[in-house]
Amino acid sequence: LVGPQGPPGPSGAQGVQGTRGLAGDEGHVGGVGLMGDDGKLGTVGGVGPAGPMGLAGAEGLADDWPHTKFDCPNAATDTMKLEHCNRQGCRLEVFFAGEWGTVCDKNFARENAHTLCRAFGFPSGFAKLGYGFGTSSYDKIWLSNVMCVGDEGDVGDCKHSPWGVVGKCEHKQDIGLCCTGFKTGSLGRRVGPSDFPRCREARTEWARLVDCDYKKCRVEVFHDEKWGTVCDNGFTDKAAGVLCKSLGFSQGGVSRRAGHGKGMIWLDNVRCKGNEKNMEWCPHSPWGKHSCDHDMDAGVCCLGEQSAPPPKAPGPKYECAGGSQSVSSGATRLIECTNKGCRLEVKHADEWGTVCSGGFTDINAKIVCRSLGLPGGRYIRDYSGRYAKQGWQKVWMAETKCSGSESWIGSCKHKPWGINECTHEQEVGICCDRAWPKIV
Repeated sequence: LVGPQGPPGPSGAQGVQGTRGLAGDEGHVGGVGLMGDDGKLGTVGGVGPAGPMGLAGAEGLADDWPHTKFDCPNAATDTMKLEHCNRQGCRLEVFFAGEWGTVCDKNFARENAHTLCRAFGFPSGFAKLGYGFGTSSYDKIWLSNVMCVGDEGDVGDCKHSPWGVVGKCEHKQDIGLCCTGFKTGSLGRRVGPSDFPRCREARTEWARLVDCDYKKCRVEVFHDEKWGTVCDNGFTDKAAGVLCKSLGFSQGGVSRRAGHGKGMIWLDNVRCKGNEKNMEWCPHSPWGKHSCDHDMDAGVCCLGEQSAPPPKAPGPKYECAGGSQSVSSGATRLIECTNKGCRLEVKHADEWGTVCSGGFTDINAKIVCRSLGLPGGRYIRDYSGRYAKQGWQKVWMAETKCSGSESWIGSCKHKPWGINECTHEQEVGICCDRAWPKIV
C-alpha cells in the first residue's frame, strides 16, 4: 500500500537565465479616434505699451544711388546743379552773371541729358520735359534752345540762345534730368564765360566812364572844377562814338541810358555829327542848362581795342561865340562877332548899352561867358575901335571889377550906370573860347 504524500521539499537553486527569444511580428495600426468638440474662442488681449523709439539710421548718400525705385539723384558742379528731385527727375539749374536760373525745355534735345549727366559724374541719364519740378526760387530763366555736341562739361558750353533770351518760356517749362548709375566720373567744368562782357571804364581830365555794367557806363564830364553828368536828350550813337574815340577806343561806342548820377547835370541836347574830335565841341545847350533829372543821365558802351587816350583836341576855330541870356536883374549879349571876339552889351533900364574896356579883366570875361552858359573866355581891349563897327548905344558900364563869383556882369562893382568918359572905340569885346557853332 502506498502511503500518504510527504511534504514538499525545499526549493532548488535558481536556474541560469535563458537566451532572449526572437521579436514577434509588428502589430496592426489602431483605428483613428473620434474628433473632440471645438473649444470656445478666448477673449482678445489688451494692446501692449509702445516700445522705445529706435535709433536714427545713418544718412544715405543720395548722389551715389543707382536709379531704382528711389528719387533721382541730386548733384552739383561749380556752375550747374540738380535740385528738387523726385522719381521723375531733378530740375537743372545753371549759374551765370552772379545769379542762378533755370533752363527752358524748348527744343531741348534728349541726347543732351547724357552729356550733362556725365558732367555731373554719372555714366548716363535722360531728360524730363514738361514736369516743372517744383516752383523755382529763381526769377531768371537763363537758357533755351540747348543743343550739346557730347563732350561739353557744362550746359553753358552747349549751343544755345543768348543768355537770358528765352522768348515766352515760363518756369513750368523748366527742364529736368534724371541721371543713372553710380557717380564715379569726374565733374565737368565750364570753358566759356560765366558773365556778360562788361563795358569798360575810362578816365581823362575832361571826361570819364563810371559805374559800368554789361550794358553801359555813365558819362561824366569835368567843368568849372566839378564833375557832372550829361542828359541823354539828343545823345545818340554818334555822340557816343565821338566820346569813346576821344577816350582811346578804336571803334567808337553805342549810347544807352544810365541814370543814377549825382550832383551837376552839365550838358543837354548834345548833337554830334560824328566827326568831332571831342564831345565838348558838339553843339549842345549852355553848360548847366538842362530839362532833365538824373534818371536821364546818358551812358555809353565803348567798343574795340582800348589804348591810351589821345591828347585833348583843341576846339574848332569858329568865330567867338555869340548868344544872349536874360537874367533877373538885366541881360547880357554878345554881338558883332568876328574871329577875334564879340562886342559885349548889357541891358539896363530896358535899354541896351556897351561896356568900357578900361579896368576890364579876364575874370570879368569869365563871368560874362559863364552867364551865357559858355566855358571860359577872355576880354579884348578896345574891341569896337579895332575889329568891329562901333556901337551907337550908351556906354553903360566902366571900371568894372568882378570877384569871380558873380552870376551876371551887372552884379560886379562898377561906376554908376552911364557915368563914364569912355568913347565907343573903347568898348570891350569878349571871346568865349572852346565854343560851339550854334547855341541850342
